[in-house]
Parts: sequence; structure tokens; C-alpha cells
Amino acid sequence: MKLLRRIDQNHFIFQTYANATLSRFQRDIDFLPVYLNPFFAVLRLALPEISKGPKQAILYGSDMSGGIARGRLAEERKAWRKNHPHGFVAKPETLADGSVNLMIWHCTIPGKQGTDWEGGYFPLTLHFSEDYPSKPPKCKFSPGFFHPNVYPSGTVCLSILNEDTGWRPAITVKQILVGIQDLLDQPNPADPAQTDGYQLFIQDPVEYKRRVRQQSKQYPALV
Repeated sequence: MKLLRRIDQNHFIFQTYANATLSRFQRDIDFLPVYLNPFFAVLRLALPEISKGPKQAILYGSDMSGGIARGRLAEERKAWRKNHPHGFVAKPETLADGSVNLMIWHCTIPGKQGTDWEGGYFPLTLHFSEDYPSKPPKCKFSPGFFHPNVYPSGTVCLSILNEDTGWRPAITVKQILVGIQDLLDQPNPADPAQTDGYQLFIQDPVEYKRRVRQQSKQYPALV
């Protein structure tokens, strides 16, 4: 009986401390740029579970890796809703049962005004892994998308999406999409991903521009 009372007392102390910590954290967290440190995002989700007691804290911690990815993506979704570039669309996938899958985002990138890409609204899918943001998402246009730096599968080849070189965990969804928009009109011939687009860009600029304008007409704005 003494042992049980001691356990109850320890649990009460733990819960009181955790609740106090949760209150302070939730008051202060909104002043922090969460996307710069994914730990804060998962901690925001974890503290309510931790406050229930040590057992729940251990169970929650066992799923911490996936929680970090989803916590960061939840913050990205909130930030996007508050402020995003005009003409862009980015939202997580909605499943048949009405739930949201944060690991897949359906996006639209508008072609820049004053370029051959103007008038096109290009659908793009972002696929996030459980290792995000340590690893970048895979970004894919429709298969066969015409561009020197897009693989035939539709996967985008861009320096900031390269896990070994340009990727940094602080890069946001907004920065990814704006970077891809810039890439559309400013291809990188040093890192080609498809033969057709690359050869025309280098050898026949007139035909290349015609193909770009033709493709842009295939992706009009959705009304």
C-alpha cells in the first residue's frame, strides 16, 4: 500500500509539472518560427500526451520520428493558409473518408508573367517521407512534362531538393514551390533530366520556346 501511495504521489508531481510546462510552452510557442526547428512542432503535439503521465509519454515517444514529420507539415499548412504567393495552390491530400493525409500535398504552380510559361497552371505533387524534414520531399509533375530538368517520370531535378547537397531542413513548402517556378523559365543545362527538353533548349531555342507555349496552353487556370 505504501508503494502504491508513493507511485500515486510521484504521478501527481509529474502531472503537475507537465501541465505547468505545457501552459508556458503553449503561451510562448507562437512567437517562435517553428519551421526553423521541427522539434518544436512535435513538442507542441507531444506535451498534452506527456502531461497524462510517464506511460503515455513513453508510448508517444516511440512514434516520435513520424510525429516530427507530421508536426512540421501541420505547421507548414498553417503558415501557408496565413500567407502564400498569388496564384499558387498547396494543400494536403483529402482521403475518401474526409481525413487529411499530410504526407502528400497537391499543388499548382503558375507560370511567371512575361515568360513563355505565362498562362499555365501546372499541377505538382509533393510526396513527404517519415524522415522529413531531414530529407526533402519528392516533387512530381505529370509524367512526360516538358522541361530540361524534369525526368520523364515527372520528378523535378532541382538543387534545393537534392538530399546530399542543396537541401536544408529549414526550407519551407513555399520556398520549394517558388524555386520550382523559377526553374521553369530558368533551366539548368548543367543538370539535365530528359533528352528532349535538354537538346531543344541547347540546340533549337525557337522550337523549345514553341513547345513551352504549347504546353502552357494545356494547363489553363481551373475555374
